[in-house]
Amino acid sequence: MPQFNAFALDDFVFEWGPKVTTGLWDSCVEPFALSELQALDPETSVLSQETQLRYGFRWGLPKLRDSVRGLYNFPDLTADDIVITSGCISANYLLLDTIVNTGDHVIVQHPTYGQLIEVPRRAGAQVSLWKWQWKMEGGEASWSMDFDQLEKMIQPNTTLIVLSSPSNPTGSVLSREDLQRIVDMARARDLIVMCDEVFRFMHHGPDAEAPPSLLELGYEKSIVTGSLSKGFALPGIRLGWIATHPSLRQTILYSAQHSRDYTTIAVSQVDQQVAMFALSPKVRPQILNRTREITQRNIQMLDKWVNENAWVTYAKPIGGGTAVLRITGDDGKPIDDLAFAVALAKEEKVCVPPAGFCFGHEADGSGTTDLKGFLRCGIVMGGDTLERGLAAIKRLRQR
Repeated sequence: MPQFNAFALDDFVFEWGPKVTTGLWDSCVEPFALSELQALDPETSVLSQETQLRYGFRWGLPKLRDSVRGLYNFPDLTADDIVITSGCISANYLLLDTIVNTGDHVIVQHPTYGQLIEVPRRAGAQVSLWKWQWKMEGGEASWSMDFDQLEKMIQPNTTLIVLSSPSNPTGSVLSREDLQRIVDMARARDLIVMCDEVFRFMHHGPDAEAPPSLLELGYEKSIVTGSLSKGFALPGIRLGWIATHPSLRQTILYSAQHSRDYTTIAVSQVDQQVAMFALSPKVRPQILNRTREITQRNIQMLDKWVNENAWVTYAKPIGGGTAVLRITGDDGKPIDDLAFAVALAKEEKVCVPPAGFCFGHEADGSGTTDLKGFLRCGIVMGGDTLERGLAAIKRLRQR
């Protein structure tokens, strides 16, 4: 069996994160302390002292699965169409391990989180990248997709299209119209569509409502994953889920659960108790309001900083926990993002992932220049972390 390629993003952060004083790598909103979470509803305990620390329900606590069901505007969805997992990364792994077989052809939106490329590749699938393009028009930057290109990529052995919305690292979001076009292509060819929606509750437009979920389009072969790590600011409890269209319950969802029987069996009872508290009607809106306040403040700061410095451009993120900044040298050409990020860590004690190095790879692990000169910057930190980090980037660039 092929081996996994190195997870470049994690490797970079694990190497340089402990050596710096300012970190701009996070994509999770500033995490809660248990005391801060408890303060959102003092009359209800985050953790019941009566909780028995047993394995519990294989699929997750019924009450928790029902709370997750309430996150989707899809009346046909039931708690039986949801499996609780140890974070979204576990949900993605279980699904891809279940769906993908040797000889399959899988199309993956790109740039994206490396796991969504590497797991199908390791399973023996041919992986093609549907690449979003960086565009500059009238002084405005954006990420655009070519749906004609996507349609041409579909082969006789294509079985799966993998999406991520909002996108890590670009912050772009698939609209309902975009999702419908993809679903129409998939339905015509009987393809499964999977969307990693871990950032769905981090949206930065004027509308406070979360962007549409793929599930809400009603396609019979649709699957989504999510978690409480990002927009709910609870990465430490490792709580995610798989949600499928009801027609996939007895096939893909059951198979994913059986795959989990060979790994973690179930999810921690403690984690599930905290999750139920966070998703309660009183607490959930307070968490999401805090998320919106933090990200909006940081985006305003980042926007002002970009506008003040001609050597940096970016497409303002619509959703998610990160933005990608394109840095150019005095010659107007993109910098060497890896060399710049290493120098930033060594000289300024600031860690920000180099996007070309961490996200610009092809499915076979070879380097490309897709994101050359880009840094992936978190927009989720509390306090003055982002301000200090941006000042350090400017100092290094101007030397």
